[in-house]
Amino acid sequence: MTRGFLHLTVTVKDDERALLSRDGVFEHVLGAGRHSLFDPLGRLSVEIVKVVRAEIAWDRYMALASANVDEAGKNFVAVQTRAGEVAIVSFDGQPAHLMGAWQSRAFWSAVTRVEVERVDAKASLRVEKRH
Repeated sequence: MTRGFLHLTVTVKDDERALLSRDGVFEHVLGAGRHSLFDPLGRLSVEIVKVVRAEIAWDRYMALASANVDEAGKNFVAVQTRAGEVAIVSFDGQPAHLMGAWQSRAFWSAVTRVEVERVDAKASLRVEKRH
């Protein structure tokens, strides 16, 4: 990331995304590539994060989603379980996380295919063979 006289230039790698904020308020996610942003007053800031098979802290996800719900919906999968429910979270078809009841987690879906299978633990006390 370099800051010029009127521009902020950011290079984002294939396995990364950049969280763009203006005056500390999240605006959107920058994809892979080189971005030259007009910023004469120095109000923009960028946070580059790794996104392959990655989780984002729930509190951070909630802050981003409250600032821009559309961008959050495009880039994250949020999972919240209820009483008597478990969820199996898979990355690119491979089970990666088992969530118990009353848990909240969010995962980057920008590069990784994130799938969630919910299981009613009240209905069946046994884990099925397919799980």
